[in-house]
Amino acid sequence: MRQQYAPLIITVTTDGRTGDQFITQMAGRAATTICHDARQLLMSNQFIPSNGITYNLAIIRGDEFRPSQRTNRHIEAVATGLGYLKPPMTVAPLLREKLPDNVLKRMNLLAIVVMHPPIIWDDSPSFLGIRRSPHQGHLLCAYHCGLNFRWYNNYGFAYLVL
Repeated sequence: MRQQYAPLIITVTTDGRTGDQFITQMAGRAATTICHDARQLLMSNQFIPSNGITYNLAIIRGDEFRPSQRTNRHIEAVATGLGYLKPPMTVAPLLREKLPDNVLKRMNLLAIVVMHPPIIWDDSPSFLGIRRSPHQGHLLCAYHCGLNFRWYNNYGFAYLVL
């Protein structure tokens, strides 16, 4: 029997901000922390701002997979089978702004990884994502991982729904 995936749908709209502008604005908020590697991805030439584009993001929950299936390769295959696409990297900081830690906690998620085309950083594929932390504030992080890296069950994975 085929497993049924029940994604959460979250909508974000781009507003033309560059990676540098996100860094400056988020750094000014006491509760938000941008991890060092996330800063590097936001400043990369692969962070291409857009304005006025609305994206519907499907969040696939990690707890819907068996531990052995919670790899980039398997999650990507499921997302492709569901007709989902890779979102642009620019949705990650918008998602951080839209989903404060208390919302992630109510969703029973520790983090959401935006499954954009990976950026090679420190010799490994990297994704931007958000994470809640009682000690560091609302985090915008970079996640470094290969195709067979195994994610935790309390992570979500964001894909574009048309």
